[in-house]
Amino acid sequence: MRANAGRATLVYLALVVPAAMLLFSGVFWFSSSSPVGAGAGLLAFLAAAYLLTAFLYGMALVAQFEAGTWRTVRNALLLPAAEPVRTLGIVLVPVTLGAVAIVFPVFVVVLVTVAFSVGAYASAFLFRSVFTRHMG
Repeated sequence: MRANAGRATLVYLALVVPAAMLLFSGVFWFSSSSPVGAGAGLLAFLAAAYLLTAFLYGMALVAQFEAGTWRTVRNALLLPAAEPVRTLGIVLVPVTLGAVAIVFPVFVVVLVTVAFSVGAYASAFLFRSVFTRHMG
């Protein structure tokens, strides 16, 4: 874990910090009552969602490969567009778990004890299939 902590932190800073800034700007633009503001807010939210998806790939790339930080960030930004169907599956795992936890608050106990590991296990198969397709 220590070997990947530095690269993972840099990937986090390169992808999640801009996503948080885009989320803030999306809320700002949606607070205005103009159609241009609504369009800008929608674009900001879509860009933030893309960056958060790239973050999921970035963390998996850091765990799997020994590449440089910026190469990892570049690959993380390219993979969601190259693999849209598998990316949807990768994103649906945490979104579904979070939605079920919101609808059924008692599920949080199951989420903490079992669902995180089952979700990570399911996502690992999707990440493995993406990485296998794109390895040279």
